[in-house]
Amino acid sequence: MTAGGPNEWGDDSPKNRFTDPATGEAYFLIIDKKTGKTKIYNEEWGADKYIGEYDPDTGKIKYNNNWYGGARKEERAFFNDNKNLIKNQAKTVVTKEKVKEEGLSESEAAMEANKLMGNNGIADLNEVPTAVAVDGTQELNEKTKQRSFVYPATLRTENNIQDTIKITQIQYVPSGLDDSLAGAADRGSINYSGENAKKLGGTVVLPIPTAINAANATDWSSNSMTAVEAAQANFLLQTGEAGVDTAISGLEDKFDKANMGDVKTALINAIASGAGKGNDLLSRTKGQVLNPNMEVLFKGPSLREFSFTFQFAPRNSAEGKTVLQIIRFFKQGMAPIRTKGKLFLKTPNIFELQYTYNGGQHKGLNRFKECSLVNTTVDYTPNGTYSTYEDGVMTGYELTLEFKELTPIYSDDYGASEKIPAEIGF
Repeated sequence: MTAGGPNEWGDDSPKNRFTDPATGEAYFLIIDKKTGKTKIYNEEWGADKYIGEYDPDTGKIKYNNNWYGGARKEERAFFNDNKNLIKNQAKTVVTKEKVKEEGLSESEAAMEANKLMGNNGIADLNEVPTAVAVDGTQELNEKTKQRSFVYPATLRTENNIQDTIKITQIQYVPSGLDDSLAGAADRGSINYSGENAKKLGGTVVLPIPTAINAANATDWSSNSMTAVEAAQANFLLQTGEAGVDTAISGLEDKFDKANMGDVKTALINAIASGAGKGNDLLSRTKGQVLNPNMEVLFKGPSLREFSFTFQFAPRNSAEGKTVLQIIRFFKQGMAPIRTKGKLFLKTPNIFELQYTYNGGQHKGLNRFKECSLVNTTVDYTPNGTYSTYEDGVMTGYELTLEFKELTPIYSDDYGASEKIPAEIGF
């Protein structure tokens, strides 16, 4: 078996092979983790044959010129004509390995693979045709045309790459029920392949706006339990387990041994006055209250909310159309979907957000879980005056988007690595 070293990805397993349709010969790749340089091997019954190395920076292949076991003429012709095949196969291998080794989502791993293999991740959007705004219900399926909208237009150029926020619209898939998880299924099982595959509805790439923040919170609330309440709770617990007689005798023993006459009086007062009134009656009659034994206790997680404000000032007709499409993309994507008979409403589409740096995941900013878009606000006169171009497009727009994550952040979302990596994570 041929496999990469500690600083390489890939091996000759059947899942990593691809073939030349003309000859039926099988090949596999070994990719350098740091440089992306890709070694090409021909799968053989005995020793696998080294064909050459593809350099993603130059787009050239350095072939093995050994007179015995080197690249054949037909192999050189095949790979010279199919460099994209090498690149795409390498990205597939890298994506799988990053998901397995680093715990990234498939979309995050794909972005990292694009970056390693010489794609900035933004320029890749040029490969997806931009469509005009879609009429009617935006219900996503396998035939949905994936649309990409980039503003400003120069953001996608190779020499003007800047940090961005990438927002992908996807179809909402219910998490469902799972008996093994106390009735609640895990949304992490919903991915880009298989039965629960996410259906993509397009992507918007914009410059990262100002005033971005993320607040991680959990719900901790003060809680108190007096000695009488503890005795009442203990009474109920013991009643359920051992019967009323045992519980009462147990309480009497404790009070008698400690000679706690005040506690006995408090218990009688609490029972006489009902739950919640014992302290009031005790204060009136004895001039004292029970120690509340106050403590802050964990109640549960909280869902994060994010708000972004984007300024648009289209500079030409093409950018004006893009701005209109972007605004419609969000407004239509967040709307509930009526079924054909209009008897039911389907959950609106949801969104995946990602900050990017140099085309990959931005390690200096937070990551996101799947988000619902709960509010979209458009200011058509952000400059305080009504003004349009000749084609009717406003000279300026201000778009505010408010997102809410579908699930809380848990400790295991950060991974199980013993070392804390140098990145923010969630």
